[in-house]
Amino acid sequence: MQFMYYARGMNFNDMLKLQWDNIQNNGITYKRSKNKRSYNFELHPKAIRVINTFRTYHLQSDAGYVFPFISKEHYTAKKIDARIDSALKDFNEDSKAMAEAIGWEKQFTSNSLRHGFASHSK
Repeated sequence: MQFMYYARGMNFNDMLKLQWDNIQNNGITYKRSKNKRSYNFELHPKAIRVINTFRTYHLQSDAGYVFPFISKEHYTAKKIDARIDSALKDFNEDSKAMAEAIGWEKQFTSNSLRHGFASHSK
């Protein structure tokens, strides 16, 4: 959650497709899946902290991804997309449960984080 927010509201799909090659000198370079636009910017210190946590995280992607959701067994675009869809569903269900647990009545999803960053920046 923190990384999505502090990476300028990065899309969940794009976040899971990040590879270590996309992260250099406290910055990030990637191509957005939806519109194929290239992005290149310096990461917020809190996003860097998340990245550094995953550098030494006990679970690692064996396919070079930053976040350990996609592995070598997801060797086709279709398998990667299915894995991301599954992870997004779990993420949104968990987010909803957390919001309900604290009595928050607003909808809280990965998209909320994206738009929250934009609103706070404005």
